[in-house]
Amino acid sequence: MQYTKVYQWPKALRWSNNLPTRRPGPRTNDMSDLELAFLSAGEMARRVVAGEISPAELVDNALTRIDEVNGAVNAFCSTWDDDARAEAARAGDAVTRGGELGLLHGVPVAVKDTTPTAGHTTTLGSYAFEHWVPDRDGAVV
Repeated sequence: MQYTKVYQWPKALRWSNNLPTRRPGPRTNDMSDLELAFLSAGEMARRVVAGEISPAELVDNALTRIDEVNGAVNAFCSTWDDDARAEAARAGDAVTRGGELGLLHGVPVAVKDTTPTAGHTTTLGSYAFEHWVPDRDGAVV
């Protein structure tokens, strides 16, 4: 009987009880907080509303984590750091003002490159669209 080789995750990405909770990231001298990176969206939102963490901290942690692992997993073709930080600042201001917030207020999200994003290159996963910049967002953005 012949067996096929099973894909092994790169060592840095495998889950391990010995994995440190923080690792250096190339974007800044900061390191991502793995505990924070693996929280559920609901728990992130709960902590934002409770004032335990700011949307800006969540975004910075997510961007740092992307830099740490994207070279190995190639999950993001682009990130819009300035836009994400500006949105996080607005979300933080809304929390500070009080009032009604959405269920996932302040939680960073990723949008698949097959979804039109106004003002940003959207390739639809094809070289045929590598220079396409939509004039409006898709319904889910």
